[in-house]
Amino acid sequence: MNTVKRWVAERKLDAQKVGANNWMRISVDSIKRLLQSGDENVKGFRRLKKQIDDMSDLDFNVTKEDLQEMSDRRMGKLPWGN
Repeated sequence: MNTVKRWVAERKLDAQKVGANNWMRISVDSIKRLLQSGDENVKGFRRLKKQIDDMSDLDFNVTKEDLQEMSDRRMGKLPWGN
């Protein structure tokens, strides 16, 4: 949400405020232009989406026993602990 607001403020996206709550209406053409612009933030979002998509076939089914085992482990010592 904040990224989109920033892009509007930077005029990377064209938006019109509508309604009593000042919702922003952004045109599809404006979004298409941004996607084709080569903007570094857009490239970063695309890389992140690809990484998430690549992980979609991983099995993240965790049982209650798995969670208990993970919580029972001592993951290390805190720097301020004795």
